Amino acid sequence: MKQIALLLTLLCAATLTQAQVGIGTTSPETTSILDLTSTAKGLLAPRMTTAQRDNITSPATGLQIYNTDNRAIETFTGTTGEWFTLGRGKGAVVSNTAVGVQALYSNTSGGYNTANGYQALYANTIGHTNTATGYQTLYSNTTGYSNTANGLQALFSNTTGIKNTATGYNALYSNTTGNYNTAAGYNALYLNTIGVGNTANSYQSLYSNTTGNHNTANGYNALYSNTTGSSNTAAGYGALQNNTTAANNTANGYQALYYNTTGSSNTAAGYAALYSNTSGYYNTANGFMALYSNTTGYYNTANGYRALQNNTTGSSNTANGYQALYSNTTAANNTANGYNALYSNTTGTYNTANGSYALYANTIGSNNTANGYAALYNNITGYENTANGYQALKLNTTGFYNTANGYQSLLNNTTGSFNTANGYRALYLNNTGDNNTALGYAADVSSGNLSNATALGYGAMVSASNKVRIGNSSVSVIEGQVAWTSVSDGRIKENVQEAVPGLSFIAELRPVTYTLNTRKQDVLTMQAMPDSIRERRVLSDDEYRASSSIVRTGFIAQEVEAAAKKVGFDFDGVSTPQNETDLYGIRYAEFVVPLVKAMQEQQAMIAEQQKTIDGLLERIEALEN
Repeated sequence: MKQIALLLTLLCAATLTQAQVGIGTTSPETTSILDLTSTAKGLLAPRMTTAQRDNITSPATGLQIYNTDNRAIETFTGTTGEWFTLGRGKGAVVSNTAVGVQALYSNTSGGYNTANGYQALYANTIGHTNTATGYQTLYSNTTGYSNTANGLQALFSNTTGIKNTATGYNALYSNTTGNYNTAAGYNALYLNTIGVGNTANSYQSLYSNTTGNHNTANGYNALYSNTTGSSNTAAGYGALQNNTTAANNTANGYQALYYNTTGSSNTAAGYAALYSNTSGYYNTANGFMALYSNTTGYYNTANGYRALQNNTTGSSNTANGYQALYSNTTAANNTANGYNALYSNTTGTYNTANGSYALYANTIGSNNTANGYAALYNNITGYENTANGYQALKLNTTGFYNTANGYQSLLNNTTGSFNTANGYRALYLNNTGDNNTALGYAADVSSGNLSNATALGYGAMVSASNKVRIGNSSVSVIEGQVAWTSVSDGRIKENVQEAVPGLSFIAELRPVTYTLNTRKQDVLTMQAMPDSIRERRVLSDDEYRASSSIVRTGFIAQEVEAAAKKVGFDFDGVSTPQNETDLYGIRYAEFVVPLVKAMQEQQAMIAEQQKTIDGLLERIEALEN
């Protein structure tokens, strides 16, 4: 009692004089009112239960008590009901740290927890190794462990979830039992409850996820609407924003796979790649707005700026290159590799284009194959065409069943069909002609509208329809192991007549020797060609000199034609020109028939003469006798 009276006396004296009071020291700290100094005793604060503490009427701000329930020093903050807890929580094991009003408020035996902030880890009882920093972070956690929460109400609802990391306002707010989740950003993984192994790094990324697992979202609103979809990866503003239940999608880029809801196993990399996809699946889009409009199409692959941009429901298409298959909408099974390959295709199917601008203008043409720069460039509706080579079949629009192999082969063909060209600039001049064949370097037709014309060999030029030309003007020998065979079956011959003249026709023929001016030959056959093409096809002086020096034996076609007309013979051994570029020709095999007839006529004459001779001999013999 004496000590209490002395203390009160000292305190009263200090109040009157504003001096310092020291207990256990004669030199109290000058900045203190009361300096208690001891190496053997401590200061004992008032001890009471939580209920007794709460019964204190109008506690002063800064009032301190020792809470026997919480086993901690508590300080009143000045706000009704708010007591700042200093020290370990109620019954807590070692290594817990709680800083903030009601931090680790309910902890009983959980250890190695760190709580910084108002009601951080408020409901934790036995959960351990948790770190909570911020207002009500990990507020509801009871037994969950190894969680880290930084930000206002981060992991607010977590109860038993383990090894979660939440950084940001309301990050993983609704998580209850979900494990191994990482959320960094405002409202990231906000609605997640039991989803496992999710990673969300950005504003509202994976916001709606509830039970989806193993998702990764990086970017503003990435995978925002995902609820139960799993194994999705979204990186970029709005990537996979509307995905709900679809799984196994990967989106990298601004609004990549933005509208996807139920489509699965899609991969989109690039600004707005697969932007409109909803339920399409197994699509791959890499590049700015690649497969942008695709909604339900599946098994599509687009690599390149705006590749397959307008595809909506088309499936099984492959586009590699800048704007490859750009206009495709519903067509399926197309393959385009190259800058603007199959650019205009809309509904054409089963087309293959390899090379810049290959099949560029094609819209509805199907089953075309173009390999090479600008191969089948202008094709619109033509189908079943094959073009291999730089600008092969470039100008074709509606022609079909054409095959062109070689640099600029069938280049000028527009509507011609059933043509085959193999070789550099083979059938280069053909335009509307059908059923033509050219084999060899620059093997061609002399005009663009021939039909059933065949040119075989280097520079071979066929000048008329239904005609075969072998070799160019420098060819001197056409050789084979056996003779040429012509069809001559009596079962198919009709209107058979013996109207073949013999000696009368043969007697009119003039056999000659001659040389051919092969340069003049080419001038005549190439006169309708553009100068640029004609100049490329002209042979060298040596080649013309060699072929023009050969002495040949035969007839002159015009003379044979005149002889046949003179005797009234419809002779098929003369080939007359069909156009201004065509030349007269002779089929020497056809002369066998009138020659045989002439031999027969001559033999008949000989037989008649022999008969006359025999009669005369008989008469002479009779006279002699």
